[in-house]
Amino acid sequence: EELLITYGTHTSLQYFLFYGFVLPNNPYDFINLRLMLPPSSPSSASSSSSSPPLRPFKSCEVNATGCVPMRFLAQTAVLRYPSLDLASGVRQAAKWFQGVLQDRLDLSPTTLEEDIKLMGGLGEQSGEASPAAVSVVQLRINHKLLLENAIAHLASVARTPISEEEASAIYIKGELSDPPSLADYGLPIDDVEMVLASSSEVT
Repeated sequence: EELLITYGTHTSLQYFLFYGFVLPNNPYDFINLRLMLPPSSPSSASSSSSSPPLRPFKSCEVNATGCVPMRFLAQTAVLRYPSLDLASGVRQAAKWFQGVLQDRLDLSPTTLEEDIKLMGGLGEQSGEASPAAVSVVQLRINHKLLLENAIAHLASVARTPISEEEASAIYIKGELSDPPSLADYGLPIDDVEMVLASSSEVT
């Protein structure tokens, strides 16, 4: 009788690190977006050498579809763009995150198209391709796909006008229902930290 085993439901990085393989189009992949606070002043940063230069402030999980929680954008808007009305601030926050994630994507030594082509070449080698090499390329593909999905979502938010009433409702009430934390499925495929400038530094 055939004996089967299940690896459970995990993120791509979790599968890769603990089981040595990666699934394509993993719906449980996510990235963490973290807002970091700079030191309150240069003197306070240098007064204690053991203190970290940046402090985590707010964070959110971006799922495999690339949807950045609107409440996170609204919270960022209040802190980063205090001189703007909230609706405009949400769109500016989306543009900021979009640029950060695009820079992240551009830092990769390969493009998504190049990785997909490489994966096709590895597939043609059938048994000759190293399982580790296949897993690494698939992990890169999953990572880039998630970043591209998030960039597209943020671009849509940035160009879609919302009313001040809608923005205020998002900020106060948040999403209609909070989804379960994707951290239950393992490690994020990426951690992206962004320094939240003080209002005097924001133009």
